[in-house]
Amino acid sequence: MSTVVKTLRWLLAQWSINLASAMAYRISFLTQVVFMLLNDIFLLFFWWIILQLVPDIGGWGMADIWLMYGLAAGGFSLVAIFAGNFNRLSTLIAEGQLDYYLALPKNVLLHVLVSNTSFSAVGDLIFGLVMGAMGCRAHGASYLLFLFFMFTAGSLLCAFSVITNSLAFFIGRSEAISQQLTQAMTSFSMYPGTIFQGAARFIVLFLLPAGFMTHIPVETLRHFDRANIWIVLAANLVLWLLAILLFYAGLRRYESGNQVTLRG
Repeated sequence: MSTVVKTLRWLLAQWSINLASAMAYRISFLTQVVFMLLNDIFLLFFWWIILQLVPDIGGWGMADIWLMYGLAAGGFSLVAIFAGNFNRLSTLIAEGQLDYYLALPKNVLLHVLVSNTSFSAVGDLIFGLVMGAMGCRAHGASYLLFLFFMFTAGSLLCAFSVITNSLAFFIGRSEAISQQLTQAMTSFSMYPGTIFQGAARFIVLFLLPAGFMTHIPVETLRHFDRANIWIVLAANLVLWLLAILLFYAGLRRYESGNQVTLRG
């Protein structure tokens, strides 16, 4: 059996365990999903009020806001559901909790990411899929492209979070910094891309790459440009290369610090 097939089977088994754990508390799970969905709707209502007062925001109308929120919420939900430790990595590093993963014959980064999940993000996933359908106006080809960009948005968010959380290898407890940087990227992804100009545009593209997460994808869904698809894919590739290099460079420091112990 190929390594890829074995890895996929292992991932499915891991996610099944996570789901079974979440289902042990069904009422709590459903409550969290509902409240997450209501929170997303409330944030969207804010933009609806603004667009009742002005015709557009930098050329973006309500349909574009739907797409933007759909990508942001949907991308976040995919990471939270399938790689739930993406925002806890710095804590695990600082507290020496990587020891368990180092003792197992699995890819360390992948194992750490998928060993936890946040199924309350199902509310975000539902919201994202509905917003995408509304923004694409039920156009099949556009919706497929939306789903593709939802995946790339989640991939970018996960890679960026790995980068920021890996700072813990080098500066110790960095949970606050990591969370603030990741939240900043997420926040910028929920504002129309056209309002960012000059230095701000540079920041949301190359320092807090929210532009590749939602801004460029929304523009592509509005006015199709194949080049933008390659740009978003290239941004994903670069960010993941940086994330993997930084994580494993830090992991070598972690191991050489004699912090590795086995769980009983």
